[in-house]
Amino acid sequence: MNSPIFSPDSQGAGGEPPPSPALQTTTPRRAGSMTLREGVQGPGGNPLDPANQSLADALKVMMRLLQGAMLVLAVLYLFSGMHRVNEGERGIKLLFGNPVSNDLDPGLHWSAPFPMGEVLRVDAQQHFLDINNDFWIYVAPGSDPSPEKQAPTASLKPDQGGSGSVITGDGNIAHTKWRVGYERRDSGKYAKNVLPGENNLNENQMILAAVKRGVVQAIAQVTVDDLLRQNVVNGTTVPEMAKKVAQETLRRLDSGLEITSLTMDPPIPPLAVRTAFNNASAAAANANKNIQEAQTYRSQQLNQSAGNAARYLVYYIDQYEHALAKSDQKAADTTLATINGLLDSKPTEVLRLDEYGNPAVEETNKPTGQRITMEAMTTGDVASSLNEAKLYRSGVVSRAKSDASRFAAKLEQYNANPKLMVQREWGDAVRIFMARGNVQMLLMPPGTSTLNLLLSQDPDVAKRIEIFQKEQERLRLEKKRLEELLRPSTTTTQTELTS
Repeated sequence: MNSPIFSPDSQGAGGEPPPSPALQTTTPRRAGSMTLREGVQGPGGNPLDPANQSLADALKVMMRLLQGAMLVLAVLYLFSGMHRVNEGERGIKLLFGNPVSNDLDPGLHWSAPFPMGEVLRVDAQQHFLDINNDFWIYVAPGSDPSPEKQAPTASLKPDQGGSGSVITGDGNIAHTKWRVGYERRDSGKYAKNVLPGENNLNENQMILAAVKRGVVQAIAQVTVDDLLRQNVVNGTTVPEMAKKVAQETLRRLDSGLEITSLTMDPPIPPLAVRTAFNNASAAAANANKNIQEAQTYRSQQLNQSAGNAARYLVYYIDQYEHALAKSDQKAADTTLATINGLLDSKPTEVLRLDEYGNPAVEETNKPTGQRITMEAMTTGDVASSLNEAKLYRSGVVSRAKSDASRFAAKLEQYNANPKLMVQREWGDAVRIFMARGNVQMLLMPPGTSTLNLLLSQDPDVAKRIEIFQKEQERLRLEKKRLEELLRPSTTTTQTELTS
């Protein structure tokens, strides 16, 4: 704004003289220039007060707008500390570069605004890595990777395209492939100790190194047969042993990484001897099949013979024979009492056995010594034979008692009238004799002194007589053969007892 121009006849409020003519210029005023003239304000007023007041009001408005803008910026700055952790992620809250909270769950979280603080997000989903070449055969580029399509080689060449192998506990060589799954469980340790490289290079190298170390240690504790058949050794498998070693390695590194799964593809022997291994495996499989069939047949026969008590009877019969061989009569009597209790289906305390008839063992392969009470467990042929024997014994005893009673009665009758008793017994004997199937009776007329007969035997009677004679001969031969079969067994048992 240009300098104010006063009228020639105006005087200031204080009686100041008008400005000198030198101050009066002929420069034209700009648009919007303000001319202050005398008499605008009241008497004694300052002609600049309205402008100052307007300027002060404008400054106050600008100040309040500036304060509001600053408040909005401050609120926005505070809200810039809000961070979202997505599903499958874990958050780490930092303050001046130091973690103050780890493993934040998915959702919204507030931290001090940048640069004082921030929230780092760590992918917590499961990741997978494959170990396909370090312990596997060499596969030429462009060829079929199937082992059956690879040509056998007489020697191994570790420098041939990164191929490799593993050494088992018995000094043999095998080839394996592995697949490992892992997660970032402790986001704080992971962010602190695992430096993320390009495409997680550092993390992958750490996982692979730990797993390879576990694989080498685990396979060095088993034989090649156990490895190829993937048997359970000492209650665990090879992948489980390798996983345990690898996880312990990662734990010592405070990596925050956890192996969730470690699987092994079917291992193979070296190609040069694979045919021999396959033949041996086939033979072992056939042997196992035969063993299983034999065990199944054995179980069927034992169950058919004595039911659930069969394996207990076999075990205690062996113990009874061992006690007799050692001349331990006390142990033999105790074992025999147990056998009789099982045969009679009485409540009997026995040692607990497994399905193969051996004493049950603990995880440490030591017998548990646990005893159980069995009752009414003997069934099958043994139970039938015992029942038949009991019936036969009852019949023999009953017949003997009946014969004794009848003999006592006949003795009393004989003492009372001997002739009558003898005559009656003689008549009964003749009647029984004449009732036999091979006896023919001929009735002659009274008074006949001599009779010559040419008889042709009845064919039916002759046939019955022949059948009867053959049956008697068969029974005699069968009894003789049974005695011959039992005689060597009895001799052998007596020889063992003597020794």
